Amino acid sequence: MAGQGDSPGIRVALTRPSAFTSPDTHPLVFDQLLASRYDVSWLQWEPETLWQSIIRDFALHTEISRNARFGIQAIKTLHLNDTFFTEWQVANWVTQALDGFMPDFDVLQEATPGQLLHAATVAKLLRGVMEYDEETQRWMAACFLQAGVVYAPPPLEFIQDEIAMSEATCKKCGNVEWAVGLTECPDCGAEKDQLEVAPKYEWKDVQQRWDMIKHMNPETVVLREDRIGVQMARLFAATTHVRECMELASMQLKDLGYAAVPSY
Repeated sequence: MAGQGDSPGIRVALTRPSAFTSPDTHPLVFDQLLASRYDVSWLQWEPETLWQSIIRDFALHTEISRNARFGIQAIKTLHLNDTFFTEWQVANWVTQALDGFMPDFDVLQEATPGQLLHAATVAKLLRGVMEYDEETQRWMAACFLQAGVVYAPPPLEFIQDEIAMSEATCKKCGNVEWAVGLTECPDCGAEKDQLEVAPKYEWKDVQQRWDMIKHMNPETVVLREDRIGVQMARLFAATTHVRECMELASMQLKDLGYAAVPSY
């Protein structure tokens, strides 16, 4: 998300009115503020009704920021239905809004691994463990591969098969197929034990190395300029983004007297 104040190194404490006008408010703050003031009623209101109610009830002297409007709509989507988990286009729009960007409904916006991990973290906090459909998983995996990242850490570990793009080679006829869900060779009918499965993108060594260093300070880690080193740098960038977003949410929630979110 964006910065935390008007001047570098200075963080201005959030207030209830400023939460809706600042460009940097984390969407989880809106969730708490609206639930405290309106319980669950606000989830059923039309946007214009909600905006007018917020301006009145939180004593705003200016309009609600665009960041707040999109962030609130993203939170509302997560609460009201499962489309974040079942429709990749909605997942993309919500991901952008949760990260402080304005979703473009006409142009496909690139989502980074850090943004996806952040969105999945927020979704898990609000909805618990949910099942993502295959298209959404494939879209997320494509975003990781576009960024050159071959391993997805939690809470997106379930897209690993899609990232790896495992291929099955039939020992009997030599046919090569996408391995996920394959029970026999579609060309010659050879049984599953005749299919030799291998990932197109190797990732297990990346996971092993990541598990060794993920809790270390990235500024103190010396990475080699090789395949594993590049992967570690990209994973540090992605997970640092999530941590900073969640730390911002915790600080802002504490400003308003709420409990912090769980540590990422």
